[in-house]
Amino acid sequence: MMRSKTFFINSCSIAILILLSTAGFADVHHVAQDGDNTTGLTWTTAYTTIQPAINAAIGGDEIWIKQGTYTLAATIDVNKAIEILGGFNGTETQRQDRDWQSNPTIVDGNDVAYHCFEITADATIDGFSSIANANATGSGTNQDIGGGIYAHDCTAVINDCVIESNYAQGNGAGIMLDGTHYVSNCTFANNSTSNSGSGGGIYCQGTDIEQGQSVITNCIIIANTANKGGGVYCATYSSPVVINCTIAGNTAGPTGTGSGGGVYVNYQYCYPIIMNSILWGNRGRVDGIDIYFYYDDAQSGSDWANLKIGYNNFGETPPDYNISPNQGNISVDPNFVNFQPPTQAGPGTGSASDLHLNSISPVIDQAITSYQGAAAPDEDIESRSRPQNAGYDMGAYEYPQIYLCDLNSDHLVDADDLLILAANWTNTDCSEQSGWCQGADFDHSETVDITDLAIFSGQWHLGL
Repeated sequence: MMRSKTFFINSCSIAILILLSTAGFADVHHVAQDGDNTTGLTWTTAYTTIQPAINAAIGGDEIWIKQGTYTLAATIDVNKAIEILGGFNGTETQRQDRDWQSNPTIVDGNDVAYHCFEITADATIDGFSSIANANATGSGTNQDIGGGIYAHDCTAVINDCVIESNYAQGNGAGIMLDGTHYVSNCTFANNSTSNSGSGGGIYCQGTDIEQGQSVITNCIIIANTANKGGGVYCATYSSPVVINCTIAGNTAGPTGTGSGGGVYVNYQYCYPIIMNSILWGNRGRVDGIDIYFYYDDAQSGSDWANLKIGYNNFGETPPDYNISPNQGNISVDPNFVNFQPPTQAGPGTGSASDLHLNSISPVIDQAITSYQGAAAPDEDIESRSRPQNAGYDMGAYEYPQIYLCDLNSDHLVDADDLLILAANWTNTDCSEQSGWCQGADFDHSETVDITDLAIFSGQWHLGL
């Protein structure tokens, strides 16, 4: 009897050890165009398209996708709580080794797929340099909305993606967020709806049962077009939180005659929080260029007091919209590095803009750490820590800290600056008129010497 009990205990112990050894470890399914399309368990045996990898996965697994262009014949159906990660070069064994910007991974809807991705589970889409060319023009249920991404009946996470050049006959050409989702560090560009559609870049919606409260952080929303809400449309029962976004160069209406070039808020049961953002240079009719509120006293759920819009920069803010100066809102030229506003030439005419801030931008240090329960992000869209200077900056980009020893003005103190220092070493003819020997005479002693080298050493690798 004792022997049987001992055997039973040992067997249970072994089973528990096996369970513990396998718990918490997600399977990785590989996708690469040069794989042999068998098991997907390695780069060599990788699936050659994305959907089979999803089909093979279970909740908690990861899909690693090698750089390349994946042209679709149909929508990618994401119906499992998995992570789909682009940006690999095909040699990595650890996910942190990928570099999505150096290894462009493109999903091309080929003007065939109604959506590039349809997400119906708590999944993550991360690291795609282009999600493009969806054509949401179908006659079936929801086939005319959510071109680039359609997320519904779940809580999706979208990070580090460029969603561009998608079309929807209905709403949400770039992305349709139905419910509550999380979008960060993404760019929405050149997406467009039909002349009757809304939300060229982003469309947020909810229901009376489930209020949509998507959080959109550190995003660039530029050169999108829709009849209403060229950049973002907030529908009834949606209260999105928009933090540190740059919404510029979007158009409402085919010739800029629609409402809400930047953002349209459908005010019935729709109470967004918008903070630390720049809305500038959008096109729309005169009463709603950068932001437009649809308000109807006769409709229940409309209440001006529930608007939470503070610490933003607007190009145009009609006075009756109750966006008061004491909420930190300003209206100044943000001084982008290169802004090309949209024109009557059509959608997308501003997409070549560079929306980084110039050093003299008046929106630097003008943002706030938190507002109405929403918190500013710790990093900007380029993973640069916030704040860099005295305070947080408005918009998706944080202006980099200026270092004394950054001699070539690239916001880094590195080997390139050392070469400039070396080229001026022992120069004894430095002066203010001569630029203090290309800036290398840090202490302005008129000589580039050991003291300057010591100062340089103290700042070595700052900004990296």
